[in-house]
Amino acid sequence: MVIDSLINGKVLEDGQQFNRQVEWTKTIAHRANINGPNSEVENNPEQIDKCIDQGYDVEIDLRIDESTKTLWLGHDTPDYKVTWYWLAQRLRNLWIHCKDYHTLVELSSHEISKYNGFDIPAGGCNFFWHQEDYYTLTSNNIIWAYPGKPDNLKTTNLLNTVLVMPEWNKIDWETLKLLRCYGICTDYPEKLK
Repeated sequence: MVIDSLINGKVLEDGQQFNRQVEWTKTIAHRANINGPNSEVENNPEQIDKCIDQGYDVEIDLRIDESTKTLWLGHDTPDYKVTWYWLAQRLRNLWIHCKDYHTLVELSSHEISKYNGFDIPAGGCNFFWHQEDYYTLTSNNIIWAYPGKPDNLKTTNLLNTVLVMPEWNKIDWETLKLLRCYGICTDYPEKLK
């Protein structure tokens, strides 16, 4: 409940939830990159903290090892071991790309985490899985758009949409700064300041 309220908005005394209004575009550092792709720092916990300290949200790649029940960050391979406690401390700023079905199942169940002895329930995580889908819905009901989607940014309501990797489509940075979308996930968040 506490984690859910931090991510989704304030919970009122009668149990109803206050709907969060997005008044600005979130800048999301793709794999914790700040000034372009850098495989040396991608998904590195120290780099993730650096991004959060600078005011960015961070898209991370997460997988849970089925045999050991440990959490790992890394795009193609499990590179950095983290704990549920580490994850819980940063949940408000993380966009978790589940790298496999098992991870998606684990994060989508509050009970599985507790049943397996994890110290922090997974509830409240903002997570998703996608491959090359044009759009996917995150666990917090935000649309995660594939690079280049939607096709027409001028006529589309983007208030609930994260535009992913706009640099792949040579979109002008000044134009991006003016868009009223939920967020922009990029390897170049510094260009959006």
